[in-house]
Amino acid sequence: MGKSSKVELRATSSENSVLLKQGNMIDDTCVNYSIQNMTVVENTIQLTKDNGISKAHFLQACPDCLVMHFSNTITVAGVPIRMVRSFYIFGKTGKLHESELEPIRKQAECLKFPQPAQFIYDGVTEFCPETKKNETK
Repeated sequence: MGKSSKVELRATSSENSVLLKQGNMIDDTCVNYSIQNMTVVENTIQLTKDNGISKAHFLQACPDCLVMHFSNTITVAGVPIRMVRSFYIFGKTGKLHESELEPIRKQAECLKFPQPAQFIYDGVTEFCPETKKNETK
């Protein structure tokens, strides 16, 4: 089960792309990856590869937080075979007030994510350290 997640978005030399760098702590193991040149269209970033399409939709949910609805459609020979979805809340601090979380829960419920949430950051667990050796592009 997930214990912490950290996302970094960086501008690239192109105004229509960003570098998305993400580290997830899952069962005490860091899973880091970097995806370059994700296309930006309004509040969505997208990456298309031979085996599928990854999309991340963003919405500012409170003054110090951002919601990301991520989907990855896996394809074989151009035919979708599986979709993986996740819903992230990112804040500038480790904890959000209950008043900030309630509208976000309603968004997650509207998107058909199970309630209560399957993972909530405890404000204590470490984030994955930035390392080059575990990153893939």
